[in-house]
Amino acid sequence: LVTVNPLMNDLSFIGIDHQGCFAEYISVPIQNVYKIKTNNYKLAAYIEPIAASLAPLKANLSGLIHVYGTNRIAKLTAKILQLAGLDVVLIEPKTLAPNSCATIIETMMDEDSIEEISRLLKPEGTLVLKSRYPNKIPVNLYSFVKKDITIKSCYYYDFQKTIDFALKYETFFEDLFGAEFSLEQYSQAFNENLNAEKKIFLRL
Repeated sequence: LVTVNPLMNDLSFIGIDHQGCFAEYISVPIQNVYKIKTNNYKLAAYIEPIAASLAPLKANLSGLIHVYGTNRIAKLTAKILQLAGLDVVLIEPKTLAPNSCATIIETMMDEDSIEEISRLLKPEGTLVLKSRYPNKIPVNLYSFVKKDITIKSCYYYDFQKTIDFALKYETFFEDLFGAEFSLEQYSQAFNENLNAEKKIFLRL
């Protein structure tokens, strides 16, 4: 059983910069293929979002950390960073007063979210950007400059370390796995995925 690191050496990404994996066969560089010592194929398929959620560890954060967002990756990021030993709280839009947060990890890179995050951050706070949203959005940088905000970016965590982390906490991740569908049921799977709390799987 193997899992594939979708991040290429040139920092392009399978599923964003290249065609994704809805195919019976896919060709990837050999260095991006990792053997994984488990028979749990769902865990193998789940390594990618775990790597994305662990990425903020590279920012060397400390103290109370807020993860901003309402989507599944926000909830996953909060849970995984808590599992990794950080002091993390998940926050939703419009729930805190201005200047409430010293550090915020964004998981929703859109105009409204970035504006709300700039409102929530304390002076001299830290914003961690982790979303891989490929399109341009308007941002009022002055709202960050006037507060002396530090902006850090974290693209992806080390893939082998992610695999080791996932295997160490394999039973934890089992609770995050949702329904499984055949590829012929892709329409039903995508519809269920829209509001699913757990990861949806497609099988060939």
